[in-house]
Amino acid sequence: MYYQEPKTDTFYSVAYVIMFGVAILFLSAVTLLPIVLFFIYQASWIWFIAWMTPLFGWLNWLTIRHAEKVFWKEKHHAHYEVRDGHFYGTTYRIEEKQRKREHSFPISDINRVVMLPYIIRIVTRPSREFYDYGNAPRTIKVTAPMIAVVTDNDLVEMLMAENDMTTVDQWVKFFEEQEVPISYSSKLLYFYANKKWYSRTQRHQHLLNDENVVLFKPSAYSNIVEASEILHREWTRKVNDDLSIDELNELHEKKLKKRKRGRLISAFVLGFFILLAFLSVI
Repeated sequence: MYYQEPKTDTFYSVAYVIMFGVAILFLSAVTLLPIVLFFIYQASWIWFIAWMTPLFGWLNWLTIRHAEKVFWKEKHHAHYEVRDGHFYGTTYRIEEKQRKREHSFPISDINRVVMLPYIIRIVTRPSREFYDYGNAPRTIKVTAPMIAVVTDNDLVEMLMAENDMTTVDQWVKFFEEQEVPISYSSKLLYFYANKKWYSRTQRHQHLLNDENVVLFKPSAYSNIVEASEILHREWTRKVNDDLSIDELNELHEKKLKKRKRGRLISAFVLGFFILLAFLSVI
């Protein structure tokens, strides 16, 4: 058995290169503009636009840092393999201090395998002033399936592509054949590339000790999609409260307020500097 986490679609990979390339070239040009003008004209008025060099230089540095993270994720894809009764793998996670982790342990050491969703991204609906969506939350979570392999000393989180239930089915049935306990949970423990969600240690302890998981045998269901729907209902009845969604909404509402304040401050600062540049030219 072998699995490698999916690569980004070619369209988005090309879009990332174009987007970051254009942004870095533009910001570099604006950063160097006052310096070039000073050497050409050596006029005193150039000092009035000198602020552009540190400001846009800082923005360029932030853009390059973000681009480095994006392209690092594009280059490194976690992969896992089972052979000779052992589980081997390498996990890459951009949000963790230890970006690369090696895994190696016998299958007999596995305490449980948990099938659960993880968050790929969150989408914010338009304001209720423009779009009526009733009592539904404004934020929508986009999830994909994940298989968590839990031992006493290690945690492997195999992230699947959105709607890739075929691969999930193959792996859970394989672990069932190895007589490893299979469980299901709807707890949203992992938020892809997000540092402010549960830490890896918290996720490991939760999955190791969670008593609310629903034990099941994959072979008892005709397909894994049907099993997921039934198991989700059982898990919801067992837990009696989908805390994951409440936690997600609370987190995202705080993020939206912080982002709104940041945009207002950025707009004010940028407007001030544009006005200053205009006045310095005239």
